[in-house]
Amino acid sequence: MGKSKLKRLKKAVAAAAAFSLLAGLLAGCGGSNGSKAASVSAASEQSAEVSVSASEEEISEVSYEESKAETSEVSYEESELDTSADSSQAEESEADATSFHEFVAADNDNYTIKVVEFDPESSFYGYSVTFELTNKSSSQTYGFSIEDASVNGVVITEIMGLAKVEAGDTEESETGFDVSTFQSIGMGDVTDIRFHITVENENDEVIGDEEFHVYPLGKANATKFEREPQEDDDDLFDDGDVSVRGIGWLYYEGMPVFLQYFYVENKTDTTISVHGYHETLNGKECDMYFYGEVTPHESGIITASWYVEDMEAAGITVDDLTEIKFTLSVSKSEARGDYVTKEVTIPIIH
Repeated sequence: MGKSKLKRLKKAVAAAAAFSLLAGLLAGCGGSNGSKAASVSAASEQSAEVSVSASEEEISEVSYEESKAETSEVSYEESELDTSADSSQAEESEADATSFHEFVAADNDNYTIKVVEFDPESSFYGYSVTFELTNKSSSQTYGFSIEDASVNGVVITEIMGLAKVEAGDTEESETGFDVSTFQSIGMGDVTDIRFHITVENENDEVIGDEEFHVYPLGKANATKFEREPQEDDDDLFDDGDVSVRGIGWLYYEGMPVFLQYFYVENKTDTTISVHGYHETLNGKECDMYFYGEVTPHESGIITASWYVEDMEAAGITVDDLTEIKFTLSVSKSEARGDYVTKEVTIPIIH
């Protein structure tokens, strides 16, 4: 198995785990939480909203419903490609405020990637983007993969897609994300969606590496989200280049699972990863699932999780949980030997 394929597999496993947890939370099930419990629900009249960062009065039940904010205007006034020299520039679209115009994100002798549709009210994803993928080869199947993506500068951890396209064929492939994850930390309109897509042949060789942006409200209105530190954040790590803050927790009874949320900012020029080990809950060992990557000059919401059955086997209940301890590791994904570790403690306030 090639290195890029192994890397993509590891990322897919992590993304699938995060997506399944978030999808469960958004499926209309309730969860119990304390004054610092985190909410990843969509903002709507039908949903109870809980701030990830703010300290509020105790709320025992939160409804997580799949409601999306209505979006009436989508403008693709400008779209461009920021990628390598062998890729074509994306075509600019002069559109009015309610028009959609497809654009070519990449075009060369091997393939074409075209953005053909954008739906801010997708019934499945919430926000969706549809690509038209053309394989110009006469003999090989090409695999189109999303290596990473972001919304307003915040990494999308639960992105899906894309597809394999046989020689000489053109296929449409849809991907998307749930905007409520970003609304939960205070993000407003989606103004800038960044995609990083790679293309591989049947020998697992990368024959294309493309990065481009989709601007739903026009490039002139693109914004980058900046989350201000909150009084109740747990400041775990900050060396000027990377910061890690605990921003809340959630006990989701439906799975059941205990979740701790982290907001990670990456100010460096390389992709960084964060993970934890030597973890204890109330001083007792209990397996934690915690790994995430954040691309250069972006931020990300990363989740650590504990299955309640593992907690109970260790003699720990959610009601009695008061403290999480673990070794936090911050490292550059492209140079695993370059890492920093720190022992951290997070108090759990009910």
